[in-house]
Amino acid sequence: MKKQKTNPLKIGLLMISGALIAVAITGAFYRTNDPEPAAWPSTPGILWAVILAAVYATLIWRNVSRENRQRWQLWTLLLLTAVTVMTVQQTGGLNSPWLFTYLLLTLLSLYRAEEKWQLLAPAVLLLTEGGSAWFHQMIPGPALYRLGGLLLFLASAFTLGRLMLKRSFSPAQNQEDEPEREAVAPSSELKNDLQSLASLMHASLGAKTAAFFRLDPSANYLKMAACRSYSAEIIKEAALDAQKGILGWVVKEKQALLYPVFSKDSKDLGYYARSEPLKSLLAVPIIMENRVEGIAVADSEDENHFNEGSKALLAGFAEEAARLMILHQSHSALGLEGERLKEWNRYLEQMANRLKVDEVIEIMGKLIPELVPCDHLVLLQAPESGDVCRVLLAEPAAAGFPAPGTELDISGTLCEQAVRILEWRKVDDFYRRSLGLFRFSREERQDHGFRSVLAAPLMYEGVCHYILVLESRKPYAFEAEAETLHILLSQFSLALRSAALYQEKEQMAIRDGLTGLANHRRFQDYLAETLAKSDGKPVGVALFDIDFFKKLNDNYGHPIGDAVLKEVAARLKANISKYDFVARYGGEEFIAVWPGRTDKEAEVLAEGLRQAIGGEKFSTTAGELPVTVSLGVASYPQDSNNKPDLIKAADEALYAAKKAGRNRVVRYVNITKETSKQ
Repeated sequence: MKKQKTNPLKIGLLMISGALIAVAITGAFYRTNDPEPAAWPSTPGILWAVILAAVYATLIWRNVSRENRQRWQLWTLLLLTAVTVMTVQQTGGLNSPWLFTYLLLTLLSLYRAEEKWQLLAPAVLLLTEGGSAWFHQMIPGPALYRLGGLLLFLASAFTLGRLMLKRSFSPAQNQEDEPEREAVAPSSELKNDLQSLASLMHASLGAKTAAFFRLDPSANYLKMAACRSYSAEIIKEAALDAQKGILGWVVKEKQALLYPVFSKDSKDLGYYARSEPLKSLLAVPIIMENRVEGIAVADSEDENHFNEGSKALLAGFAEEAARLMILHQSHSALGLEGERLKEWNRYLEQMANRLKVDEVIEIMGKLIPELVPCDHLVLLQAPESGDVCRVLLAEPAAAGFPAPGTELDISGTLCEQAVRILEWRKVDDFYRRSLGLFRFSREERQDHGFRSVLAAPLMYEGVCHYILVLESRKPYAFEAEAETLHILLSQFSLALRSAALYQEKEQMAIRDGLTGLANHRRFQDYLAETLAKSDGKPVGVALFDIDFFKKLNDNYGHPIGDAVLKEVAARLKANISKYDFVARYGGEEFIAVWPGRTDKEAEVLAEGLRQAIGGEKFSTTAGELPVTVSLGVASYPQDSNNKPDLIKAADEALYAAKKAGRNRVVRYVNITKETSKQ
């Protein structure tokens, strides 16, 4: 939740209003309503009357308008009360023709002020008139009867207004009166939401079992609410003692539990029917308003599968589960009833099975406009340094700006504020209040047509990775959807983090850690895929290694050798097309693949790589070093019609290049010709 910030201006207005009311109670502002034309009205009285008329005209117009408005805060109510009291006191107090504004203020405070402050305005009005009359020695006397009449009038108006308000909003109040209903027997919608979240949690943590349990505080037991597992021995309706056992400790202590090495029987956990091989365990409490409402659990068959990073990720899922429980307990279900809620669940299930960032972003583009009233959605990749962002998504594209794939400098914009303070930045009515503020870039047009703009940072691990911007042509469009947006964006942040971690692990499995090139395993898969879909078209391959690399390592040490390998990889990346492929084959050996190229064409390309590497010395801490490579070229299907023999042909050509003096390119077909001549 966003942290509330103190506004010095509001505090100042609150103090000034309180001081004016305190002085008014002493009767210092009271002026007799003298019937003589020369004595009334006075200039201050006219001034206050004009101010009050303007204020109430604005309030009444805004109250009947269709725009959503926030409830009055205390400073707003006190300021309006002070202005009303000053006007009435300046124009005769209990005899003032503006006394009817007390009725307006009482009714407006009922409809607009927070419930705990609704009695404040009529109480202050009565106290002010009573105190003023007392200090001016009008009590006892006729003023006492007038004060009694005012009390009766305001009390009647307040009571009648309360009855009307209660009748108008009784369904909502009835819902608020039953927040704990079905605490342990969750609705089918909540079960679906938790199940989708459990699936996402299961995939993100790479767990054997991932589950959510809800706490029944009266019976002190934990009941399984959702689960995703590879095991067939899971007890689907498991009920655990919340005061005993390993998971009971999490409830009692309100703390996370991490067993990198779990040596106990899995049956002790209470949700396995039979013993299962478990080697690590992680559990985190689900906390709502400082109360434990359940736990999130994950286990694995591998030792040290979970660490502190896993615990932080599971805590994020527990927080998200808490949000879902709060929303469903209040019977709002995010305001998503019927088909909208089914759509929500369908997309969450899709997201749980999508482990690529692009796929999660695609789901975002479809789901958010269906659940939140927005006319334009933009997703930016947050800058790692500086202020330049890349536009990943812009829906609908017809909006024109910004276009997907472009880069924007967000300095001095609403997006830059969101990244800098890591909080939502929202403009409820752009054309009334923020005409000088830019949304994405200082180069954008000001007549964009959107009135509501929301920029939200999507964060994980305390860092903003993306910025989501929602825009609507209506003012105050996102005020009523705040809770919906909070849970949507929290789940998308978790999904993006999960996808990023998955892709990072995937890259680690197919990338060489030193050079950043594809590794041997990835090369084997790539070449097999390329040959399978070549449909008889040629595929050129070049195997090469660094000349005298062992000698270089012996003379200068392995750190210099690693630096040379990195620089060779960098020059290869810079000189090979994005449609082609290069990998570290092993040690000082590299291999390149050129789909659709004959051996002659591959020879030309290989010569370009040789010159790129050997044409300029390598700058190292040991000085400028000359580095050359030898390359052997072979082609499918000319030299071989299968993968192993094609690699063998390239290897034999490489051996021939080294034998011929190194720093050269040799085609396999030339070796076979020389052999046949001999």
